[in-house]
Amino acid sequence: MNIQVEVIVYVEIQGTIQYLLLKRNELKGGFWQPITGGVEADEYILDAVKRELTEETGIIEKNIDFIKDLNYVFYFQENNKLYEERVFAVKLSESPCIYLSDEHVDFKWCTYNKAMMMLKWKDNKNALQLLNDSFY
Repeated sequence: MNIQVEVIVYVEIQGTIQYLLLKRNELKGGFWQPITGGVEADEYILDAVKRELTEETGIIEKNIDFIKDLNYVFYFQENNKLYEERVFAVKLSESPCIYLSDEHVDFKWCTYNKAMMMLKWKDNKNALQLLNDSFY
């Protein structure tokens, strides 16, 4: 089975939590989502979280306040392959500059309600709701 990570990045700005969403390029679907990517062979999952974060946004470890395993896993099939996606939350100490990979064409910092409207996939929404509910 192929293992993937989903990384929900957030920052608190003036008492409001903002979530980072990335828009995939049209060849990859053109939809909004959190950071996602595969875990490489012999790679620890937390190392994959940090690597994907840096590869897709340019955010480096010194910007990370903490990483939380949401204990949320979902499965999907693509190109006749089964994937297991494990979801993590990454809190940033501040809102850094974002440098997108060519996999994405845009990014937005969003409130919970706005992010829920923009996300396409049910499992992405479920994971975001789980994280957001943990704050209250």
